Amino acid sequence: MELQRHEIVSVLSQIEQALAANLTLSSRMEYTILVLAADCEEKKTPCPLTFMQHALDVSYPTARRAIQRMVDADLVELVSIHHDHRMTSLKLTEKGWHEIDRMCRRVHSQLQYFLPIPA
Repeated sequence: MELQRHEIVSVLSQIEQALAANLTLSSRMEYTILVLAADCEEKKTPCPLTFMQHALDVSYPTARRAIQRMVDADLVELVSIHHDHRMTSLKLTEKGWHEIDRMCRRVHSQLQYFLPIPA
């Protein structure tokens, strides 16, 4: 069974509403940073600040300020990239992973509402 575009858009809309309703982050940009950093960690790849800047399509200072707010909130930390200690990479903290897990549970529950997903 192939889903139609309007069905997929409806699912995406419901997920976004569920996430936005209880978003503990201060902005959508911080939500995106958290998700992208988690994705990098899951793939075991570095997440340099320049990657984040390009992914967000913002200036380096704008990305850096958003990341610093997240460091201050203990959601991410900046760590040196092993092969070049001048470069830093984002790494989620325990609190950051807790936030990702919370978002994943919310998305999972929304997807179960629309699509049968094995537990």
